[in-house]
Amino acid sequence: MHDIWDSPAWQSLEGFTITHGNLTFSFFIDWFNPFTNKIAGKTVSCGAIMMFCLNLPYALRHKPENTFFAGITPPPHEPNMITIISLLDPIVEQLQEFYLGQNICTCRHPNGKFTRLVVLCAIGDLLAI
Repeated sequence: MHDIWDSPAWQSLEGFTITHGNLTFSFFIDWFNPFTNKIAGKTVSCGAIMMFCLNLPYALRHKPENTFFAGITPPPHEPNMITIISLLDPIVEQLQEFYLGQNICTCRHPNGKFTRLVVLCAIGDLLAI
């Protein structure tokens, strides 16, 4: 396999991935030190919740203009299990609504275009998953 498009998971979605208006995303969460300091063990942790559209070719998929920033976990420490669930629940609820489909108005489609969304994979460390 060279890309997710070659994977059995992508193939298992059958008609979803080729239907115009359907989008497939990857959900990514990871923590980072916003101050980039590691002197004497001083660290602060902040988390980014990101989504990448897997329908795009690999060369375009991770460009900043094609990245969706879904949320952030507040510093100074990584969230515990209760906190991460509280942060992710509203995002997951919205994603579930988009699986059923939403009519989205754009400049090219002022009356709206029916769009569905599915999350194919989640990427993160054990706490995030």
